[in-house]
Amino acid sequence: MAKRQIDPQQRNGRTRIGTTRETDLRRRVSVREQRQTILAVTNGEATERVYLEGLRREPWLVHRLVVAVEKGSPIDAVRGAARRRDANDFDHAYVVCDVDHYPPELSEREAQRHAVTLLWSKPCFEVWLILHLDSCTR
Repeated sequence: MAKRQIDPQQRNGRTRIGTTRETDLRRRVSVREQRQTILAVTNGEATERVYLEGLRREPWLVHRLVVAVEKGSPIDAVRGAARRRDANDFDHAYVVCDVDHYPPELSEREAQRHAVTLLWSKPCFEVWLILHLDSCTR
């Protein structure tokens, strides 16, 4: 009597599932849009940072938001944002600063030179927090 050869694809009379097809491991193009990564830098260590961290947790925010603090003047914050953006491959870099006692013209020129968006809160950042709750024209 001849010995029967057992097909490696069969076991106990059943064909094993998933062993006869090849898996396509090529990357599919345009399957899902990549989220943009935004860097938000502020020179305010308390109010601005806490606000931006809270904004990061909002469910409607579709971008990845990274918050950083650069101590010093708005020019220092702009330079720090440009350095971080270039080192970590962020899509956009924003700097949020109070006007305080810094001349805005110098900071705006520096922001243009480094392709960073500079956002001023005037008279102070806390006014923006109040505007979330009530209309304020004073």
